[in-house]
Amino acid sequence: MVSTAAYHNTEPDLLLAAVTSQVAKATGPFDYLLAQWQAAGLRLPSALKPVLFTLDPARVLHRVGTLTPTDLAQIDQRLRLALGL
Repeated sequence: MVSTAAYHNTEPDLLLAAVTSQVAKATGPFDYLLAQWQAAGLRLPSALKPVLFTLDPARVLHRVGTLTPTDLAQIDQRLRLALGL
């Protein structure tokens, strides 16, 4: 989830970014290979793809993992670049 508490004050859906275990395909300039995927609780090496989407929280069955602050900072940087912020 990349949405913030401020976002959730007015919006009901979660704002999510795609994370994939297809790391060989994560070669774009805004893609990011998670450095600490195991610490995040993921089973396989994974990467961020800057694909954003919303999801109704009722559709979430379980949380797969939680990104470390180091990986989250790198993802924040790439999403800002991809979105021109």
